[in-house]
Amino acid sequence: MGNLTLYVKSEKISIVQYSEGIPGHPCTAAYRVKEIFERFKPEDEEAINLLNEAGIDYNLVDLSDCPFTTQLAAKIRGINETPTLVLESGEKIKGVQNIKQMLLKIRG
Repeated sequence: MGNLTLYVKSEKISIVQYSEGIPGHPCTAAYRVKEIFERFKPEDEEAINLLNEAGIDYNLVDLSDCPFTTQLAAKIRGINETPTLVLESGEKIKGVQNIKQMLLKIRG
């Protein structure tokens, strides 16, 4: 297959910690972000795994972590749900079930 692009979204999960600050000064107490975990949404993760297992080369575009202009360009092209796989011909395959069916046709 030619030049494929998979559009996905990730989500960030923040681990928050309470810190007292200077003892006796309540205005210095605060909640601070201790760690940030980033992961793909389950359906998007499944699509990534399917393409990796099939040994297919593709470009990955995370719409949650890209410039606004890239997000806007994707919207204009009709990428309104994730995961969406765009084939070299410009055909869009939306949803992990449709991507799975496309891979089965290629293998079969």
